Amino acid sequence: MNFEDIILILFFTIFLTVSTTNEIPDEAETKTEFDFFLLDEFNKKQDLKTDKYEWTITKDPRYRGKWTIENSKNPSGVINDTGLVMKTEAALHGISKEFQTPFDPTSKGLIIQYELRYQEFVSCAGSYIKLLSQFDSQHFSRDNDYLIMFGPDWCGKQSNAVRFIYGLNDSGNDKEATATESKSGSEKLVQLEDPPEMKLDDLSHLYTLVIFPNQSWEIWVDLETVKQGSNLTKGFNGIEQKWINDPDDFEPEDWDENEYIEDPNAKTPQLWDTEQDGEWEAPRIENPDWEEWQPRKILNPNWNENQNGFAFQPIHGMGLELWSMGKNIMFDNILVTSADKINEVKLFANQTWGIKYHLQFQEQERKRLEEENKLWNRFISFSLSQAAKFTEFINDHPKIMIPAAAVFLILIFVVSFKIIFFSSSKTDSNANSNTNESQDKKNIKKVEGEEKEKGGGKENESEKEKEKEKEKEEEEEEEEVIEVNSNKND
Repeated sequence: MNFEDIILILFFTIFLTVSTTNEIPDEAETKTEFDFFLLDEFNKKQDLKTDKYEWTITKDPRYRGKWTIENSKNPSGVINDTGLVMKTEAALHGISKEFQTPFDPTSKGLIIQYELRYQEFVSCAGSYIKLLSQFDSQHFSRDNDYLIMFGPDWCGKQSNAVRFIYGLNDSGNDKEATATESKSGSEKLVQLEDPPEMKLDDLSHLYTLVIFPNQSWEIWVDLETVKQGSNLTKGFNGIEQKWINDPDDFEPEDWDENEYIEDPNAKTPQLWDTEQDGEWEAPRIENPDWEEWQPRKILNPNWNENQNGFAFQPIHGMGLELWSMGKNIMFDNILVTSADKINEVKLFANQTWGIKYHLQFQEQERKRLEEENKLWNRFISFSLSQAAKFTEFINDHPKIMIPAAAVFLILIFVVSFKIIFFSSSKTDSNANSNTNESQDKKNIKKVEGEEKEKGGGKENESEKEKEKEKEKEEEEEEEEVIEVNSNKND
């Protein structure tokens, strides 16, 4: 390694350190006043069981999961960032909030938006919000009907979706429901057939549902549109169609089902040899008499003219009724407002979630680069020390320079591969690297001993004793890399 290489390495290390340094702001410094119907930023740490708060933990005994308002875990991105946190693993969690006055989205539409962060690994959890009509917050549970359910639902390979479900507007229809039913069984529910996927890392992500007055809609993830539609019927399960196939209409027995037939005008070629060419088959053509059979349509007995898909109704509150196999799932910056404030919602998101996510990502990236730098520095240090010892060894044994060089390069490659690709976790990487270096010392010393024997030199007894003492000291300390004992032939 020459002087230019050393300067390049130093410059690269300084560049990484400077480029990943960020000033983390306090959450209060990013706050701006917005006129939304509801905005809960969970700015104050509280014990929700003892302190008076607008959110009410359900008293239903099935819901043993604990809730707190606490600081975000690292990488938090923003100093003093707090949020509503699910604390209990493998438990049902229930909490709700009644609005002081109902929110009616009929004339201006609806936006619901919130931040979600899986601060630890979660194998299975619901993370959605329910918008509710009139309900009892003290006994809020899965048995409550809801107007809209929106948000992520994660359970390994079984489910990775941002759910969008709403209550069907079919007042006056007393017939049996064919759509997915709510737990209480009193309301039909309609669900988006092909929902988008949620984000699965440990950073904060933003989920937004926009429903315009004309019932066109959009779903955003991190302010990017991932799903949209012109109405709330197409692409949803549970919508009854006015006309359906008659279940009592069957295909006639003499119906010609052959879409293609052999060409009746085709003839066997004169030169066709059956023994050599096999049986001749006539080419196939479309059947001029074929027609696809379809059952007749009848009026759907479950349909009625009052069924109009989604119905804007006054919203009296919201609730989180969730099961989770993980813990420390954080909700933050929950807002509900009208769709005409879509620009303000985006601005608020950029000034809160946008800054937070950027800094979380930078902080995570900085830690990753620091870990890579540690591995790189270990590799450089190891290589330089080995090169020095190897040079000394070659000077003492010039006749075996080529095989010794080959052994050295192989050992450098193996050890470097272990350092870079097989380091253990961050907490015990240093301990593991020391163990690897110790083993490498023993292996290299063994190879060097073999090379010395090939050199034909004989050591006297006193030199052997000194070498053994030196080897013992190196094994006990495990700090030196390789001590090459050179013996010169008289």
